[in-house]
Amino acid sequence: MSKDRIIGIDLGTSTSEVAVFENGEAVVIKNKEGEVIIPSVVGISQDNELIVGKDARDQFILRPDNTVMEVKRLMGSGKTVTMGEKEYKPEEISSYILSYLKECAEAHLGESVERAVITVPAYFTDEQRRATVEAGKLAGFKVERIINEPTAAALTYGIDHMDENEHVLVYDLGGGTLDVTLLEMFDGVLEVKASSGNNHLGGKDFDDKLINYLIDKFEEEHNIDLSKDVKAMVRLKEAAEACKVKLSTSEEEKIVLPFIANKDNEPIAMEILITRDIFEGLIKDLIDSTKAQIDLVLKDGSLSAGDITTILLVGGSTRIPLVKNFLEQIF
Repeated sequence: MSKDRIIGIDLGTSTSEVAVFENGEAVVIKNKEGEVIIPSVVGISQDNELIVGKDARDQFILRPDNTVMEVKRLMGSGKTVTMGEKEYKPEEISSYILSYLKECAEAHLGESVERAVITVPAYFTDEQRRATVEAGKLAGFKVERIINEPTAAALTYGIDHMDENEHVLVYDLGGGTLDVTLLEMFDGVLEVKASSGNNHLGGKDFDDKLINYLIDKFEEEHNIDLSKDVKAMVRLKEAAEACKVKLSTSEEEKIVLPFIANKDNEPIAMEILITRDIFEGLIKDLIDSTKAQIDLVLKDGSLSAGDITTILLVGGSTRIPLVKNFLEQIF
């Protein structure tokens, strides 16, 4: 059976998932802690062991030099990352994430798994795709296929709408990349008409905007530049991401970070209220910039905004209300 079994992997900038087709549907596989969403984080523990996922992310604040996050952005770049005292290629770091997902799948299925389909952003270059295949090989997989993330999303949608004729726009905004893909569905056939994207735009950039705002506010009040403090920056990153998520459902969120700095031998806390309006003001230019990708796919597909019948929102960053409002205005 194991020779026939193929698992599907979403190797994301922020998080990764693994699924298998069982009883006529895709089942997302849980790890031993019962989680289906695995942070795309790799680290070396205090015991000098390689750790992946939540354990690696949880140690990031205390051991930032021994932890690697968001390596997907470096795939195919030829750059290296440092973890502990050693340098690694991005493919190696990604292979550790893939190996972890492989172990989760094998535990779920009770058999070895050697074959996988891995998703990548539609706008990944040949070098980035080759690097992803290489990471899969290092993890012990035969990579059967690399499939574009928006195409995967459209296929999922298309399976339940085989009898419809539609022009579908997939707007995929994740932790680190943007993909905009235009597809046509007719007579049960799904055809990619056009694709555009930005491999350096995603939730990480929204976090960075908020982090810089917090740094500036804190410096205004206390005359202390937190950007020079590695551990403070790690805490700010975590707080900014949590705040961003909360603001998708709340109008405001207070960031409270005790003992973030010292002044005259006295500990200082950060207490800054962030409203949704403030956050949206910080990221509006980034969201607005994605209109260039939308305009390009419409032009390449010889369609107007009024021709689009369905819009699929993919990726955690599309949960930000500003993104939906932006797309509503265009379409």
